[in-house]
Amino acid sequence: MENRHASRIKVIRKFRFQRIDEIKAGDTPFPLVDGAKILLHIVPSNAFDPSVRYDIDSLNIDWESFPPLHLEQPEFGARVHSFPAPERVLDGIIVCSQLSHSSVKIRYDGVIEADDAYFLNARKNEKILLKPIEEELLQPLQKYLQLQKQLNIELPLFIMLSYLGVRGYFVHGCRSQIDKDDIVIPEIEINSFERKLDEIMKKISNRFLSECGIHKR
Repeated sequence: MENRHASRIKVIRKFRFQRIDEIKAGDTPFPLVDGAKILLHIVPSNAFDPSVRYDIDSLNIDWESFPPLHLEQPEFGARVHSFPAPERVLDGIIVCSQLSHSSVKIRYDGVIEADDAYFLNARKNEKILLKPIEEELLQPLQKYLQLQKQLNIELPLFIMLSYLGVRGYFVHGCRSQIDKDDIVIPEIEINSFERKLDEIMKKISNRFLSECGIHKR
C-alpha cells in the first residue's frame, strides 16, 4: 500500500513540473499576460489511474460564483472581473477572465488547475505579501474542494501552490530578494474535506519562506 502511495505521489510531482514548464512556455487554457504567476493545483491521489474519469459534465455549477483565481488587494484598486461562459475541451472544462489575468480548469480526472497573472504583477516595489495571498486564496480553494467533494473524488488530495517568475521579488518583512525563478512549494496532503483551510494556507506560507531560504528580521 505504501509503495502504491509513493508511486502515485511520484506521478503527481512529475505532472506538476511538466505543467509548470508548459505554463512558462505559454501553454495555458487561454493566453495569460506575461510576468509572474501564482499557480494552484489540487490533485486527487488516483487522478492518473487509467480507469479514473469523473462526470463533471453532469455538475450543476453556478459559474458566476465559481470564477478563476481573482487575487487582488485594495491598495491597487478594484479589478473588473469579466468571465465568459465555460468552455468544454477534450480533457475538461475551462473558465478564463476576459482580461487574460486568470483561469481555472476542471479536468475529467479530478484535477483542478488555477492560475493568476495579476496579483504579483500588480505589486508595487515587487513585494510579495503572503497574508493577502492566504486570504484571497481561501474562497476559491474552498469552492474547488467543494466541487471535488461533490464529485465524490477519492482522498487523499494534494494541494500544490507555485510562484512562477519571482526572481528579484521581495517578501514583505524579509530582507533578502528571492534568488530563484520559481518557488515550488512542497505538496500538502489532505485526507478530509473538513480540514481547516486557514491552517493549510498558513502551512503553505511557512513552506514558501523555507523554499525561498529567507530569514526573517
